[in-house]
Amino acid sequence: MSIINRYFQTIRHLKAKQIYYRFYFFIISKIELTYQCKLKEKPQYINMQPFPNSHRSIIGRLNFEFLNQQKVFPDRIDWNYSELGKLWTYHLNYFDFAHQENIDDQLIKVFINDYMVNYESIKDGREPYPCSLRIINLVKFYSQYKNENILIDEWIAEQALSIKKRLEYHIMGNHLLENAFALIFAAYHLQDDEFWHSGQKVLIEELEKQILKDGGHIERSPMYHSIILGRLLDTYNLMKQNPYFDSDRLKSQIKDAIERMLSWMFHMIQGKDIMMLNDSFPNQAIDPYVIDDYAKSLGLTQQYLPLSDSGYIKLRSDHMTCLFDAGAIGPDYQPGHAHADTLQFLLWMNHKEVITEAGTSVYINDEVREYERSSAAHNTVVVNGINSSDVWSTFRVGRRANVKVIKRENQLIEASHDGYHHLGAKHQRHVELVDDELLIYDTVITKKTVECKAYLHFHPDESPKVVGATIELKSCIISIEKSNSINLLKYHYSKGYNKRVIAIKAEIDFASELLTIIKKRA
Repeated sequence: MSIINRYFQTIRHLKAKQIYYRFYFFIISKIELTYQCKLKEKPQYINMQPFPNSHRSIIGRLNFEFLNQQKVFPDRIDWNYSELGKLWTYHLNYFDFAHQENIDDQLIKVFINDYMVNYESIKDGREPYPCSLRIINLVKFYSQYKNENILIDEWIAEQALSIKKRLEYHIMGNHLLENAFALIFAAYHLQDDEFWHSGQKVLIEELEKQILKDGGHIERSPMYHSIILGRLLDTYNLMKQNPYFDSDRLKSQIKDAIERMLSWMFHMIQGKDIMMLNDSFPNQAIDPYVIDDYAKSLGLTQQYLPLSDSGYIKLRSDHMTCLFDAGAIGPDYQPGHAHADTLQFLLWMNHKEVITEAGTSVYINDEVREYERSSAAHNTVVVNGINSSDVWSTFRVGRRANVKVIKRENQLIEASHDGYHHLGAKHQRHVELVDDELLIYDTVITKKTVECKAYLHFHPDESPKVVGATIELKSCIISIEKSNSINLLKYHYSKGYNKRVIAIKAEIDFASELLTIIKKRA
């Protein structure tokens, strides 16, 4: 019954359109589909202002590095290479490496020709998502290095047609946006009205749904937010330089989305990089300051919006910054990148991260992925060892915690969630910043006897020590009141995909009430 209930809780939030398209995709996946396009005339190649380089992933002629893993192919590239995982294969098929600094354009053209010739044997790379990213990267590449092979343009058209017929409505979220971006890039490259109308229709609809009022992307992942923001900037660049279509409405909508998203991105920066929340990890999105410079080069600037409907709240003093999560784990219909981190907080002292979280290092359905999405991998309270939201498989969520904000003032936030309702319990957390003193008051409201544990994950640079009822760190002292015990345990902190290091976390056992006071060292 628990398995049936898990599936029910997972499926019941899906939109009818998603369910329909899941059946549709299941059927067409069993059919061998080919798309053929003959262009009426040779495309007039597009212009684009300079755009940011991608991360370095071609190390040598046949030596590739993605996700902190290298592979040297002996004589030719195996585009279906899968021994390093499907996500690594996807990256090989994206062709994002076509934009790394000082790239040999002739080498990239050899790779493109080889890929096109072997396209019928390609497996994962023909799925709509990698196909979308590849189209965008090919069009951007040929805006700089012109193509004289009409077969490649026909092949780009065939890929765009396959996306048009397989829009990822069953997944939605960032996947559907990438489909729309690809159709628009193909439309401009080929001057094709059909691709333009399909792409702009989806993008107009989805930007309205997916970009929140405070500028956050609906999946609440700083990494995916930055990726989508970069893609919007490329699209604005494309439309600004190539007035082929009547695009004023969409261009205006994209401009507004970019300027709001820039605001949210800067809220999610502490130090030099984005916060590693909800399936975010370093060196995947463009550097946020490079994104900002790119936006300015296109005449776009952030709107400076306060955080609101994305659910994140920042409390600041002279030396402390606390980020508190009082929002939904993600959109109900697509919480694939969500973690069971409801009511968690992160802390920086003098812009240096002190209290962090485990982060994300894999997308594989294994124990590491299960742990990194769990409540115990975040700075929140766990009741009876159960996750506040039922994160399972690689990207699934069953039962979800619903948050209620009880009180919100300038330097104070109090909220509760019902993720433990099935246990007859409710977690309520009060967070208040007074000068350079952070107070966190936790209450587990229940009539039953339950096991309550609060977790604090310390950055790898920290060496915490327990002294009586306090935890001593380099920059602050943490006093714990009303606890039964305080134990320091090892955990794996993600420094990137496939890259983890040992760090220390505190596991604090308590009955029903806990007070944590964090003070800056004198």
